[in-house]
Amino acid sequence: MMRGPLATLVVVSVLSLAACGGDPAVDPPGTDCGTAVTTAAGNEVSVFIIAGEVSCEQAVGVMDDYFRALERGEAPGMGGGGPVSVGDWTCVSGSRADPGTGCRTEDGRKIDTSVGG
Repeated sequence: MMRGPLATLVVVSVLSLAACGGDPAVDPPGTDCGTAVTTAAGNEVSVFIIAGEVSCEQAVGVMDDYFRALERGEAPGMGGGGPVSVGDWTCVSGSRADPGTGCRTEDGRKIDTSVGG
């Protein structure tokens, strides 16, 4: 049975490693709109404003319009993830390995999603 400093070191090391096993999904930086939108695949995602002057109402609306366009089959390509124009925005979805959706405008506004919203 270990005692003293070695035992303490082992316990601290194990607890530190256990903390690393958390959820790998990391929210993007920016303003969390606190609203979940349902994707075309039926998953809930959170909407984040990354750059520019965008209201949460607009960001959520753009993402919702994009996912409804995907449901209607309006996305080009075999995967059907975009790019799709939604007003002034161009939106595209990531792959299974890199999930998430991003929408951008030519003037630098950016919104993204985080899976598991």
